[in-house]
Order: sequence, then structure tokens, then C-alpha cells
Amino acid sequence: IILPAADGKSDKVVGESDIAYGLLKGEKVVMDFIATQGSVTRVEAEKILSLGKTQSYTVLKRMCDKRILVKIGRGKDTKYIAN
Repeated sequence: IILPAADGKSDKVVGESDIAYGLLKGEKVVMDFIATQGSVTRVEAEKILSLGKTQSYTVLKRMCDKRILVKIGRGKDTKYIAN
């Protein structure tokens, strides 16, 4: 399945197994990052997702709401880990 990128610049391919687990393309990128780094911050999410502050926060919050991630800390010290 090919999904259009939000920026309209390129398309991203999402694998069948990702869809089966209910992951959106941004969520898959975040989970891959956490798998290698152990955690992710909002600033790191901005960079890896090529999104702004609000959009990257929205992705992380949605993942917490789905119980995919757990938020640890507050403010600039906030990190997100896999649940």
C-alpha cells in the first residue's frame, strides 16, 4: 500500500504487517527509532518525522492514547518509551 506523504513531496510505503498492527507510517518510524535508541523525545520525533513541534507532539500523544508508548518525565525532559 502506498500512502501519500503529508508534505506532498514523496510517497511512503507501509507494509502489510504494519497495517495489521494498526501502525500509521509516522508511528512505524517512531517505533523503529525507539527499537534502536530505547526512547524518543519530541525534538527527535520532529527530526525523524520531518514535522513541526505540534504535529510531532500529536503523533506521540496519539501513540500514548493507543497505549503504544508511555510518556516519562515533564517538559524538556519528557521521553517516550515503548509500552
